[in-house]
Amino acid sequence: QNNYNHYVDYAVNGVKATGVHQVKIRYYANGNALVSVAVNGSNAIPSVQLPPTYSWNIVWREETFNVTLNQGNNTLRIQGLPGYAVRQDKICVTGDGSTNPDPNPVTCNFAIAPTANSQSYTPQQAMTFNANCTGADCGSVTYAWTGNGANATGASANINAPSAPGDYTYTLKASKAGCADKTASLTIHVGTNTPAECDFNVTAAPSNATPACSAAISLTATCSGANCSGVAYQWTGNSINLSGISVNTNAPGTNGAFNYTVTASKNGCTSKTATASITVANCQPPTGEPLNLCLEAENSDGNGPVTGDPNASGGKTRGDQNNYNHYVDYTVNGVKAAGTYQLKLRYYASGNPLVSLAVNGTVVLPSVQLPSTYTWNIVWREEIINITLAEGNNTVRIQGLPGPSLRQDKICVTGGGQNARMDAPEAKTQTTHVEEALTVYPNPSTSHFEAKFKLVTDGEGIITVTDVQGKSWYNSKVKGKGSHQEQIRLNGAPAGIYILQIKKGYETETKKLLLIR
Repeated sequence: QNNYNHYVDYAVNGVKATGVHQVKIRYYANGNALVSVAVNGSNAIPSVQLPPTYSWNIVWREETFNVTLNQGNNTLRIQGLPGYAVRQDKICVTGDGSTNPDPNPVTCNFAIAPTANSQSYTPQQAMTFNANCTGADCGSVTYAWTGNGANATGASANINAPSAPGDYTYTLKASKAGCADKTASLTIHVGTNTPAECDFNVTAAPSNATPACSAAISLTATCSGANCSGVAYQWTGNSINLSGISVNTNAPGTNGAFNYTVTASKNGCTSKTATASITVANCQPPTGEPLNLCLEAENSDGNGPVTGDPNASGGKTRGDQNNYNHYVDYTVNGVKAAGTYQLKLRYYASGNPLVSLAVNGTVVLPSVQLPSTYTWNIVWREEIINITLAEGNNTVRIQGLPGPSLRQDKICVTGGGQNARMDAPEAKTQTTHVEEALTVYPNPSTSHFEAKFKLVTDGEGIITVTDVQGKSWYNSKVKGKGSHQEQIRLNGAPAGIYILQIKKGYETETKKLLLIR
């Protein structure tokens, strides 16, 4: 589990004809694993990416790839590459050696993550379950829901809760012709509490519907109905996240129409929402100035929990370590020209997370893979992604996809709206003005590492090395402006991946170290 550098040699004998055959591997892997494939000592496929099963010994997965075998006897070696380890179970080899394999083979790239519209119900209350299929091959998948007397089909199913209090588990089976069935479970709670009285509605209004640029305004919610007692109010939109039936803020500093949403919540009741709208005019933005805007995740609308973190840019972040299914809506206002802009996301993630990006309700990037920071709250990373924004006001949603969770810290959006070519996401280091990049060699190493870096002031630099669980294995300080070269020995440390971090005032440089024994 903690060492990727393993291989298995499979003896594939009795091949009837030289040519292309299909190899299906069953395996386990906590994260996205890479393997190479060799046939009779020759490297046939330098790198095959195996999607994670998110467990080392519970859930397996099967992936199929093509490989050319020789007539007679063959040795097929599947070798782990740097990154997550793969636990090989078995392979199945099929085919007649045709050099023209099926042009439309059945592919099984889909995964399910069932959810319910609530986690707690009263006896016999109506429940809604959703399969949440992801992957390229969800189109022809069928679904069956069973458990506790239920027998329903479809990607979405309506089922009544059991009549007795308790915890109940339902099973979802996803099937596709030519693929192994995939199953997942969903647990809900049935309680005895009397349903809350939920006769209430909410409206919202601003103190001034046409405020001046950046003027102070108040937003007020009005509750009507017999059960307004106990209702809580949360305001979001345009970079605010405030609680209370009436809140104070400032109008945006750009021209346009802006909406604020109040969510009225009461335990046991469905939340109600209302919108307050304002129009800002007569702002005079600098002519021709490129967009340069940073927005904190904790001050933006979203469905993930907000937690404090001294390492975060604003002292807080959004995200749940054990639940990928969160989003943040960033309001990017004052865009002067439609076109391509650069979005830089700062985040934390223990594994390689996947996210989608939507602009104004339309998904523009269905899946973007972000590299792991190997910690949930210690080391952050920044990635730059090109997106197209409309002139005026925009809402950019960054939504987690099935897999490792993402803890969003902030975004910065820059550019002048040029219609640049849309490239793949571009990784950037965690510093913004480093004159000489951190270099480490040898890497991997069996004993020690040499780190070269530069301090641009006479201040102090702090060098730390931690493992992926956050345990510290090295700590030292250096002083003096100019170039430095430090030898780092990880005495007693086991083989594995480590994080080297050099803090220089407000700047931080990070490198991943691979220690082999």
